[in-house]
Amino acid sequence: MTEACVASANRPEDNKVGSIGVPFDGIEMKIAESDGEILIRGPNVMLGYYNNPDETAKVVDADGYYHTGDVGYKDKDGHFYVTDRLKDLFKLSNGKYVAPLQVESLLKQSPLVSQPVVVGSGRKQVGALIVPEWEALKELLKEEGIASNGSREELCENPQVVKLVQRDAVELTRELNDYERVKRVYLLPREFSIDKGEMTPTLKIKRSVIDEKYEEAIDEICGS
Repeated sequence: MTEACVASANRPEDNKVGSIGVPFDGIEMKIAESDGEILIRGPNVMLGYYNNPDETAKVVDADGYYHTGDVGYKDKDGHFYVTDRLKDLFKLSNGKYVAPLQVESLLKQSPLVSQPVVVGSGRKQVGALIVPEWEALKELLKEEGIASNGSREELCENPQVVKLVQRDAVELTRELNDYERVKRVYLLPREFSIDKGEMTPTLKIKRSVIDEKYEEAIDEICGS
């Protein structure tokens, strides 16, 4: 990033796939205890935004740490990992924070899932709105002896169909903390789109729009 240049990297002799490596000499990195944000301090961090001390104060704290806006963790060997953007985190009613991108990346490993959106802000538990991968799902329905000739809307409301997709979601998230695991899913017949205002031009989910548009569905699977 422009404000902190390059802070860390994997080395040929110390490389962990999926991590952003370890800090370079003279650069400090740590994870904020409050929200898991990655903080950086060192000669690579900018002095400030030109003629804009107020904005500078928002991202560089009194100790000189630059607040990246990325959420992540550090493993036992000192490698850092980015799991989400701070602005995308949401808090459950029990006060626990959830990084939705991390959970969604796991759900995408299911051949039955085309588009997942992890939800639960302010609710009791995490759930997922899922647009199925319809061809793969219909093949599985045939194997399971479940009728697959209904409309997509009808299939989304079929408890047997929901159960199959939910089974994958539960299995793929079982290694997460209990409060992060997807316990229930809600199936949607059509993909999220830019035209419907659900995605940005760069194909990122507009979470506030999804939360409002599917409020009843979210209450159903996450508890109000």
